[in-house]
Amino acid sequence: MQIRQARSEDLDTILKHNEAALPHVNSLTIEELRALTEESVSFPIAVDDAGTIAGFVLVLDETSSYESPNYRYFVDRFDSFWYVDRIVVVEAFRRHGIGRLLYEHLESTAQAPRICCEVNIDPPNPRSVAFHETIGFRGVGEQQAKGKTVLMMEWRFDASLR
Repeated sequence: MQIRQARSEDLDTILKHNEAALPHVNSLTIEELRALTEESVSFPIAVDDAGTIAGFVLVLDETSSYESPNYRYFVDRFDSFWYVDRIVVVEAFRRHGIGRLLYEHLESTAQAPRICCEVNIDPPNPRSVAFHETIGFRGVGEQQAKGKTVLMMEWRFDASLR
């Protein structure tokens, strides 16, 4: 499995995978995905030997103009962070370490002392909560937004040691 940054020619496939992951991630149009891509500080994808996208993670930092209430939760609390707007592992590749591989990539490249995300707790996504906790994330609050209740999570580490 190779990790590389997403390219414009990957976006149609990434959008299909995003929509297949509903309701655990929010729906996007191709225009919204392009706009997020332009604001992202990192957009790594996992690709197998055949070139098939196995998963992706789209990351923003604290300087984004993104108006998501979940992103704004972290802007209001932290001066420096990387925010996982969405992480998706394609169903055929789940339970093969792809999510962990993507997060290891972020840990090794992050230019911030923490990575933040939210995970649905209503509708429930207990598998994702458990996965994030095994990576090192911890809950720092809850919030309701867009008809969902989410657990706000942070993974702290010392970026200065890189």
